[in-house]
Amino acid sequence: MIRTTEESHERKAKGESLQLWVRDYLRNLPNIHDPEMIQSQKMSTHGEDILIEDEVRKHLPVSIECKKSKTGFAKTYAAMEQAIRQAAAMGSVLDIIPLVYIQQDGHEPLMVIRPDDGVKLFFGNMTEEEDDANEIH
Repeated sequence: MIRTTEESHERKAKGESLQLWVRDYLRNLPNIHDPEMIQSQKMSTHGEDILIEDEVRKHLPVSIECKKSKTGFAKTYAAMEQAIRQAAAMGSVLDIIPLVYIQQDGHEPLMVIRPDDGVKLFFGNMTEEEDDANEIH
């Protein structure tokens, strides 16, 4: 529970650090030619945490929400570590991407994936021709 304005500012600063990391990560992808097309939303503003201009969203059709917490995600990280170990142990010549499905009672399942792997999935099938970028092959 936040009791003071100072506590509120501290919590927002922690959350903002993740938003800025995501913004910078996406801006530095080789497919992004104008970093200004990806922005971090101001803290306490309603809506998406990462603002993506339509030109980029054509190739990265996502809405990003960022949640940072000191605790509460331990089981998710443990599951991802297990998926990473299992993928590494497969000994496949394929680039196996570890992912985790999670579900809390009363909610739909969610898929957890590492940022680099998500980018591989989104941008991996893109062609030079924009008309083909979102087609399934």
